[in-house]
Amino acid sequence: MGEIEVPEDVYYGPQTVRTINNFKISRQRLPSSFIRAQAAIKLASARANLEAGKLEPEIAKAIISAASEVREGNLRTGKA
Repeated sequence: MGEIEVPEDVYYGPQTVRTINNFKISRQRLPSSFIRAQAAIKLASARANLEAGKLEPEIAKAIISAASEVREGNLRTGKA
């Protein structure tokens, strides 16, 4: 698929950049309540997988930190 540039200040990777570039379906954003709910799922999953020994502590800490920021609304970039 080739190399692709990912901005340094984002919490996503190359697959998300490819998706953004290739699937410009609409300019609508998901409601912030949905985004916060997804973050809650990620947060709970990271904690459970860490406790079960299925996730490295460093990775779990990063996911928990990012999901917490999203749940608190600290990473909002637009209106939704």
